[in-house]
Amino acid sequence: MLKSLTFYRLINYIQLKSSYLLSGLTGSLVLWGKPISLSIEISGKCQLHCPECPLGAGKYPSRGFMSFELFKSIIEENKNNLWMVSLYFQGEPLLHPEIEAFIQLLKKHRIYTSVSTNGNTDKAELAENIVKAGLDELIVSVDGSREQSYQQYRKGGSLKTVLDFMQQVHNAKKKAGTKKPRLIMQSIISRHNENKIPELKQLAVQTGAKIRLKSMQINDMEDPSDLPKNPDLRRYRIKQQKAIIKNPLKNHCWRLYRNPVITSEGDVLPCCFDKALANKTGNLCQESFASIWNSSAYRNFRKKVFSDRKNTDICTNCSEGTKNIYV
Repeated sequence: MLKSLTFYRLINYIQLKSSYLLSGLTGSLVLWGKPISLSIEISGKCQLHCPECPLGAGKYPSRGFMSFELFKSIIEENKNNLWMVSLYFQGEPLLHPEIEAFIQLLKKHRIYTSVSTNGNTDKAELAENIVKAGLDELIVSVDGSREQSYQQYRKGGSLKTVLDFMQQVHNAKKKAGTKKPRLIMQSIISRHNENKIPELKQLAVQTGAKIRLKSMQINDMEDPSDLPKNPDLRRYRIKQQKAIIKNPLKNHCWRLYRNPVITSEGDVLPCCFDKALANKTGNLCQESFASIWNSSAYRNFRKKVFSDRKNTDICTNCSEGTKNIYV
């Protein structure tokens, strides 16, 4: 990401970090600078039905694809302050028919670009196209080393399809003579696969990927049955058969300053934990990002987090700041 460094971006980062630290120390909200990263949902739909994903589980309606025109306007307004853009939120980004154009625009402005995918695609040319576009990081979700354990969580998916896609990306990188994208195999560790970690690591080696083991998030605290038995692999404590987040939920949050979320329909959210879109601060089809970033709605949400985070709805299951999120 240091290759994304410019003088203006560095100054903006210093301003942003300083205002965050000062806000935490004084309890009085200060905001200088603009975010250094964005999570942009270019696809609001997904082909899988993962039980802990609100979209996949059908708890919320799917959204459409973000238009390239809207995306371009977002990047043009923020290109001077952005170090990184993640092209995902709840939907599956590889479903977007113009994903290569999104990546190319970000690379034009020297912005580190990351995509997180379920990898269930049989488009033979897609792996080569995203490598050619200059993608920096590709995170592929593989939550089981065998088909049965994989489908315990990735319902509707195929482990073979995912591994074939990862191999295609690896081959495309070798063909192009490049190390990009950095290929990461991310595995959510649950009770169904916690004893298969060596096998998961071997799968990563076979596909030329680095492995990232991620602790599982659950939405129903009253039912922790899918969590790993090993407490070191959990982001929760279990008390009286109820899950309690390990995060002490102190009254500050760096993510709130550095990384807003934008949905495929242009809604701006303060955090990726707002799956229900309950804390919208504005819509980029109707106003600029700068006006939303400094709006009373956004400021009021920051004040709430910095004064009473434990009683802020989307913070109660938040892992930001906890140890053992990745193990």
